[in-house]
Amino acid sequence: MIEKAKDWDDQAEPIAPSFWGNSPGERTLWLALGYMEGAALLAKELVEDNFSRQYRSSRVVLYLTHHAIELFLKGALMEMGIQPQAHHRITELHTDYKQAYAGGEFDLSIPFELPVPETEALFPEIALPSPKSLNDEAFRYATARNGRCFNFREEYDPEMRQTQLDALNLQMNQLFFRLREFHGRPFGPK
Repeated sequence: MIEKAKDWDDQAEPIAPSFWGNSPGERTLWLALGYMEGAALLAKELVEDNFSRQYRSSRVVLYLTHHAIELFLKGALMEMGIQPQAHHRITELHTDYKQAYAGGEFDLSIPFELPVPETEALFPEIALPSPKSLNDEAFRYATARNGRCFNFREEYDPEMRQTQLDALNLQMNQLFFRLREFHGRPFGPK
């Protein structure tokens, strides 16, 4: 049993699993919201100097954000009956998501620069970290699989990222409820 941190009254309450649905897509969306909430909280803690203002800390925030986006896109695709590709490239997943959920009410604004394949072909140096598309390796590992350091410089502005991640967290939660409604499973009592 996982316990919450003790409050002022020293009463710890257990945290029990509570899924909002039973489909793999919904559970994936549910987990994405947890990663996003964690990223937003750590981004706030960086601004408030409660999480060490180190490059390593920014990598953790960005990895959680990337993983949240990846899971959200994959969960939404699964909800449409589409089996997402088994990779971590947000650019490709986002393209698939936009095709599956055409229309402004499902737009997802991602706070990463997402180069399109045509741009990457002309300017491969902007692809992070590989010419294919943005991948989470740059946030998850210190080096590429071949042991080489990633060939890009990304600076982290804590205040700007906190603003972006707070907005993304809110947007993903709102989209979750829209997706449930769209798929005929509104949240709440029937």
